[in-house]
Amino acid sequence: MANEIEKVNTIAIADIEKFNGKTDDNMEKINAFEFTGVVLPAWAGTRGVVLGGAGNISGSTTSTSLIQYKTFTSDSATQSFGNLNSDRDTPKGSGGNRTRVIHAGGKADPSSGDTTHNINIIDYITVGSTGDGTDFGDLHTGQNAGGHDGASNATLLFCNGGYNGSENLNNMEYLTIASTGNGTDAGDLEQGQSNHATSNGDSKYLIMGGYTGSGYPREEVSTHTFHTSNNASDYGNVGVYGIYGAGTACATDRVVVAGGFTGTSAWTVGNQMQYFPVASSADGLDFGDIHEAGKFLCGTSDGTRGEFYGGIEVATGVSVVQNTIEKITIASTGNTTDVGDMVAQDITGGTGFNENGGLYGGAAQTGT
Repeated sequence: MANEIEKVNTIAIADIEKFNGKTDDNMEKINAFEFTGVVLPAWAGTRGVVLGGAGNISGSTTSTSLIQYKTFTSDSATQSFGNLNSDRDTPKGSGGNRTRVIHAGGKADPSSGDTTHNINIIDYITVGSTGDGTDFGDLHTGQNAGGHDGASNATLLFCNGGYNGSENLNNMEYLTIASTGNGTDAGDLEQGQSNHATSNGDSKYLIMGGYTGSGYPREEVSTHTFHTSNNASDYGNVGVYGIYGAGTACATDRVVVAGGFTGTSAWTVGNQMQYFPVASSADGLDFGDIHEAGKFLCGTSDGTRGEFYGGIEVATGVSVVQNTIEKITIASTGNTTDVGDMVAQDITGGTGFNENGGLYGGAAQTGT
């Protein structure tokens, strides 16, 4: 329930720590007005974490095991958290709750050129501390490039679709976040696809755009209710153009996707953000723009503020890996604001993936 009172004696309610000795989490009403304080969704938290990703060194794509973090509501750079059990990017899925974040599957692109697409390893971290990833189990179907920025309701994490090196699959599987173990086969997507944007949610989540292996990016949007055997169903369509490789930021009532491929060429990427209401089916609506047209951004949120990390900027036919951190307020529309930089570090211990230390295709979540 939203706050029904905005100010007390001209002081914004969010700035009041105590009222008559009581904090906002143990005070129900002021003069009969409902007072709820700031309540984070169970799938969100106060610390943003970016797990893995890829960058470019001397023209060669290289995956990393690096985990980075920052205080989510601060405008600041990330810091080193630890490392995953192996180098990988674009996971099949990621998500968690305020205690634990999971990174499932992905692909490895070592600078040697040896590419492994169908990684089935699952790692987890305890968000409130720092340290390396711990083995969680294995995916039922190892692959990469599912909806890597979703889909959790704080109890279950769904990993959907993805690419196994030869085809895009429509399988869905789930993990129980609080325990460890292997993925369990669930229902199916509407079609085989990869690189879709996926949201977290309370009772349902959205699966937006994606790629089927040929032609233009998907324009369709699907929805799923976290049911362990039901299939995904139709929700609507994206806005101006089809997308894949976009970043995602979620609130309980709205989902925002940013950037991504918009055509068949590697250079056709967008700078547009679009949003979708969660409660009812609707096509994507214009939200604003990211600072540069980009693809493979990492996105996450605490339910109010959204942040997008890294990605690949495309300008005049040249790809540049970014290290920027940009923010939005999900409830309002407008362009992103630059708030900091990602830590410049790579798997070789050098100064960064490129001249500005950026990465793309990582997994981003919040917790603690």
